[in-house]
Amino acid sequence: MLKKNKKQKVVISSSFGGFEPDMHFKIFLKALDVELFSIEGRTHPEIIAYIETYSDEYGVLRGKDRYQYVRLVEVDTSRPWFIDVYDGSESIRYLDYKYVNKKLKYVELI
Repeated sequence: MLKKNKKQKVVISSSFGGFEPDMHFKIFLKALDVELFSIEGRTHPEIIAYIETYSDEYGVLRGKDRYQYVRLVEVDTSRPWFIDVYDGSESIRYLDYKYVNKKLKYVELI
């Protein structure tokens, strides 16, 4: 039986280096009392709505410096996933595996 895809919007920082919110976004986050880069912050409905509202034509919300930005990506939550980071740039990766020994639950990553 196939699992039904479940989608969730997630905030990631796909620019290199760190992301520091501009003054308006920082005030907004402080009022919510949620850490942006916690899983709660990354999936918080109000944060997602803020980013959707204030994103530019490329779908990114710029930070304090113009080269810093966050964006929303859609994640299929019916599959195991994680946020991969390279030099501050984040992307979504899925954990795909096959069983080598089901009795031992030993797997091989694909």
